[in-house]
Amino acid sequence: MTKLLIDECLSSELALMARQRGHHEASHVVWIGKSGWKDWELKGVLLDEDWVLVVTAELPLFHTHGVGIQEGPALSAKKLVADLERDLSGAHELTAEDLLSYVAARALAQAKQAEMRKTPRRRPSPADERSPWRGSTA
Repeated sequence: MTKLLIDECLSSELALMARQRGHHEASHVVWIGKSGWKDWELKGVLLDEDWVLVVTAELPLFHTHGVGIQEGPALSAKKLVADLERDLSGAHELTAEDLLSYVAARALAQAKQAEMRKTPRRRPSPADERSPWRGSTA
């Protein structure tokens, strides 16, 4: 079963509830002595001990920008990778600006797809039908 580590911004009651529901190794950041650690500072502990970190998401932020909550983990991962590639330290959080950028890029991609569907296909001209490359016509 997955080892859940509950972030300290969430109640430790959540870890207890997880244990009651079969996640017997569920714990809380405070319980393992990592109180005050930022999520990015927990990376080594998470990887070494095979934890899955449970954090919060601001649902109204997603709703305001028309982004599904199911898109959050992938967007957060992309943001984290980009931050780490630029050697940015500190908090790595998905902001309203990040969501606006994502929505704009998504709209542009959808517009390009719609334009591609609108472009009429070229129909062969009568000269093309007589072409030796197309075979003989009756």
